[in-house]
Amino acid sequence: MHKRLLSKRIKAISVATVSVGVLLIGSGCAGVSTSGTSAAEGSDYPSRSVELVVPFAAGGGSDLLARLLAEALEEPLGETVVVVNRPGGGGNVGTAEVANSKPDGYTLVMPNATQFTVSTIALPGEDMVGLDELTVVTGLTRENVVLYTRDDSPISSIDDLVEMGKNNEEISYASNGPSSILSLSQVILYGNLGIKAAEVPFGGVGEQIPAVLGGHVDIGAATYSELEPQLVPGGLRILGVFAKERSDYIPDVPTFAEHGLDLDFPITRFIAGPAGMPEDVVAILDAALTEALASDEWAETVKKNRLVRYEVDSETVTADNEESFAAYQEALTAVGWSAAAE
Repeated sequence: MHKRLLSKRIKAISVATVSVGVLLIGSGCAGVSTSGTSAAEGSDYPSRSVELVVPFAAGGGSDLLARLLAEALEEPLGETVVVVNRPGGGGNVGTAEVANSKPDGYTLVMPNATQFTVSTIALPGEDMVGLDELTVVTGLTRENVVLYTRDDSPISSIDDLVEMGKNNEEISYASNGPSSILSLSQVILYGNLGIKAAEVPFGGVGEQIPAVLGGHVDIGAATYSELEPQLVPGGLRILGVFAKERSDYIPDVPTFAEHGLDLDFPITRFIAGPAGMPEDVVAILDAALTEALASDEWAETVKKNRLVRYEVDSETVTADNEESFAAYQEALTAVGWSAAAE
């Protein structure tokens, strides 16, 4: 895989409008067409099974969502959709595999948008895939990060955190590692509040939760859907949501924005393929996805998994990433964080 610059702003190199209004992101990489290749009219795509790569381990939220989407997509697409897990590198390994595959529509990926923002900032010098190396077809879902602690913790609200900052107190917090959104969202929060915080990295939220429940770590960050089974008396409590508006799923939980902290950290998932995919193939995919996402089954899937529908076009996905990249950089700089210090 060729080397890529990480310090640049993530951006789309070219955007072409296709017949159904899909916006195709071109590639700035050598040897890859920036405008896409128009296949002959009457394309027989798809004529065989389509592979949907999940760049994360089996059993997680992304994996579950991809399998449900694959099932919903098979009828409108007219072919089997096979989900393949390619974990590693915070999603970069599987995404890179797709970015470097033949752009014929038979190899797709469902990445997490934070791969192109938070991970890019936190891992300078690493060989990370850029969003301009993919053809984004459609956005799927969005969920926000929440801050949580054990139910009997003396930290019971955002106000308690504010007071801890005023008193220059210390806490320990769980994360999924210093390159994750679950880490950097907390770095920004505690930096803004003036709390001295020590990070304790774990392999995933499944490892975080027992540590927080056992009092080995004071606090942690996750998504609401990951925590819901533990939100019982004697279990976990959510302190606040990193969002501008309250979640419909937990309307009684305040946002940090309500306390004057402009901290909005969504986790967005979308469907993409390699850069340079033929326009008619993208159009067929988009039409099939539109039909699948309009089904009652998909609506129930999103609701059951406590997600927010975010079925936006590729231009919006790209613009969101540019905005998030700049916002994360600004927020981290403001609290004195740097990747070199990690």
